[in-house]
Amino acid sequence: MSMQHVLSPMKIGNVLLKNRFVMPAMDSSTTTPDHKFSQQSIDYLSARAKGGFALVIAEFLCVDPSGFATPNQVGIYDDSFIDHLKQLTTAIHEKNGTCAAQIHHAGIQTSSATTNAIPFAVSSIPSTKYKEPVKEMTTEEVYRMIEKFIDAGERAKKAGFDFVEVHGAHGYLIAQFMSKATNKRCDEFGGSYENRARFASEIIKGIKI
Repeated sequence: MSMQHVLSPMKIGNVLLKNRFVMPAMDSSTTTPDHKFSQQSIDYLSARAKGGFALVIAEFLCVDPSGFATPNQVGIYDDSFIDHLKQLTTAIHEKNGTCAAQIHHAGIQTSSATTNAIPFAVSSIPSTKYKEPVKEMTTEEVYRMIEKFIDAGERAKKAGFDFVEVHGAHGYLIAQFMSKATNKRCDEFGGSYENRARFASEIIKGIKI
């Protein structure tokens, strides 16, 4: 396999990456109970930029407290997190890297012990892992959740992130909307593939504006 382009620069949108090496988002288990990156987290992620990765994707950032997948997951759900997140983006930029915020909501893939509330659900179908009662979102609550993702994207920009990655995998909330197994809704967010994709597409459109 030819590797001739790996070290060559490339552009994503208007941002120039110095090479093709990207560090994906991974849960480091070094974050704090107040939902922030520890200094260890910042040192670890910025060291990846120092080591040569052109793009470092920070581990998942929760758009609403109802969506924590882990007890110490970093938050991006209100403006009080912006200055703290700037510490990470500044550290990465100082080491000649670029960075992305991965924004996320767990949906039913969490427990009430983690969120201190009944988990939000696309439909009234519990997680096969946690097997807890869940709360199906009303249509109004779905639109509010879309706005929470969009607001998180705006905060990521204010915090200095170069990109936003919308977490739509691993069975979390966006994937739950997309899947026929977990989406049994009868409104504009359920049924056809187009409707099941509406939640994700509205988030992406809102962030790109």
